[in-house]
Amino acid sequence: MFPWPKNAIWLSADYDETKADGFFNVDASGGEVTVTIPAAASGDEYGIRKVDDSSNDVLLAESGGGELATLSERGVVKHAISNGSSYAIT
Repeated sequence: MFPWPKNAIWLSADYDETKADGFFNVDASGGEVTVTIPAAASGDEYGIRKVDDSSNDVLLAESGGGELATLSERGVVKHAISNGSSYAIT
């Protein structure tokens, strides 16, 4: 499995990640939150989890590439794994 949460970040507002690899715990109780990760580069891995019960979505997006995933329910976890040119979402 993935080595998270080695770089765990807690968020409640839109966020642009600039580092390789990270795990985001996102509270969208105040409104929809978008987490934008860098364009795919070989070996990059990110995880994202919605931590609130609100009806607001958490969006995972790629810089310059659009939306990768939408998390609508508490506890949902998505992983973005890069092959160097795109992300696979699991």
